[in-house]
Amino acid sequence: MLDARDYYPAHDWTTATIEDFVDRVDNVDDFVLSATKIGDSKSKMCVFFPQLRVNKAALMQIRETATQQGAADIILCGRTDMTGATRQLIRADPDFNIQYFTDWTFLVNLPDHDMVPQHVVLTGE
Repeated sequence: MLDARDYYPAHDWTTATIEDFVDRVDNVDDFVLSATKIGDSKSKMCVFFPQLRVNKAALMQIRETATQQGAADIILCGRTDMTGATRQLIRADPDFNIQYFTDWTFLVNLPDHDMVPQHVVLTGE
């Protein structure tokens, strides 16, 4: 996911198994994966793995951690869907670009799937 967005993670997790990940991370709720944009060292992204439903208080804590990391982009990989009020806060957030995914969406990598044609950004011409 970070590769597709041209971000380079601080630690290479591509070869790690889920067991390696669990062994290295004591508490997934406290784990933050930080990454830097390739070619732009000032542009940073944080990936969070909230285990409980994301509500307003949890979102504020996530925003605070991302601010400390110097990140303007946030990806949330949660186990359950978030509340509607939290979704509205995310859409209206002027400081952060926040994307939320539930863990079941990672079962298939859609951009690399054989049945999905390559997505190409179109110009205005």
